[in-house]
Amino acid sequence: MKIVFDIDNTLSNLDHRLHFIQPESVGEKKDWDGFFAACERDAPIPQTVKLCQDLMLAGHTVEFWTGRREAERDTTVEWLNKYVLTREVCAKGWGYPLYLVKLSRLVDSSWRLKMRKDGDRRRDHVAKMEFIDWDHPPDIIFDDRATVVKAYRELGLTVFQVAEGNF
Repeated sequence: MKIVFDIDNTLSNLDHRLHFIQPESVGEKKDWDGFFAACERDAPIPQTVKLCQDLMLAGHTVEFWTGRREAERDTTVEWLNKYVLTREVCAKGWGYPLYLVKLSRLVDSSWRLKMRKDGDRRRDHVAKMEFIDWDHPPDIIFDDRATVVKAYRELGLTVFQVAEGNF
C-alpha cells in the first residue's frame, strides 16, 4: 500500500510554535517565517511515529507530504532522520544517511518528501492537492488539518485525522 503522513501536528508536535500563527491581539499578523524556522525543535509524537515506522518496516510505500516550504527541506530531512528513519528502518532499505541527502538535495526513492514551493502562500488544503499522483494515489493518508482532511475526502481518498488541526 501507498501511505502518506503529514509531518506538522501528525508526526511532530508543533505546540511550542503555534504562538507564531495564533496571534494574541486582533489584527496582529501571523508570523509564518517564525513558525517554520522553529520546526527543528519539534518533539516527535510517539504513537504516529511508531505507526509510520511499523508500516515502513512491513514493506509499505510511505510518502511525507507537508505544508512546510522547500526552504525547510534540510531541517525537515534532519528531523525525519533523527526521529522516523531510525537505524532499524534504514537497515531495511529506507533512506540514506543524512549527509548524502543534503549533498544531493534528493530524497531516496523508497520514501518521498513533498513540500510546498518557497513563496507559495496558498492554504494547505489547496497546495497539498497538487501532491496527489492520480496514476498512483495513496491508499491511506494521515493528517491533522480539518480543511486538508475534508479536501482529501471530497476527492474520495481515505484519511485518518490524527488531531483537531483547526489552526
